[in-house]
Amino acid sequence: MPENTIYIELLMLLVGVYAHFLKTVIQSKKDGAPIALRHYWVNNAYQTQLTVITAFLVFMGMLQTGQLDPVSAFFAGIACNSFSDVLGSRIKNKIQ
Repeated sequence: MPENTIYIELLMLLVGVYAHFLKTVIQSKKDGAPIALRHYWVNNAYQTQLTVITAFLVFMGMLQTGQLDPVSAFFAGIACNSFSDVLGSRIKNKIQ
């Protein structure tokens, strides 16, 4: 594996996280409650941190097991952001 591909895979992971994030923002606009990008990150700071942590752990795990390529990194980013959204919303619902 060439040295520079890890940067492409890391970029694809971040693009996957961002793509899922944009899906959430677009859905909020469709639901009639549009939110700004910064507003989402500020109001969901713990979910954002959880996304970063899980994405890093999944990325490192895939790298160590030889399962990392640009496509799998992209979908791992989407999955990590989705996981954080689901977990965060469940916790919010239990608190309220």
